Amino acid sequence: MILLSLLPGGVLRLWDVLENGYWHARSLSYTATPLARHVEWLRIWGDSIFILFGVVPLVIGLLLAYRDLWRRQALGADSTRPAIGSHTP
Repeated sequence: MILLSLLPGGVLRLWDVLENGYWHARSLSYTATPLARHVEWLRIWGDSIFILFGVVPLVIGLLLAYRDLWRRQALGADSTRPAIGSHTP
């Protein structure tokens, strides 16, 4: 992600800031250039890895916890299985 996204995009934008000013590097005249668009599309690889190994497991864990919460509510308060994080002596 750093090699394909943050480093080249940041270096190119910094170069443009030094040559033309901050206003130009944030404008459409810079972001619409073919080089800037190409660097932007290179981000897909790093972002995909982040989504696949970061966000998807988090969403699966949240869904499993939510399902367990509903299952516990359906069983009622007299369930023999203690709740997660409960401190029973």
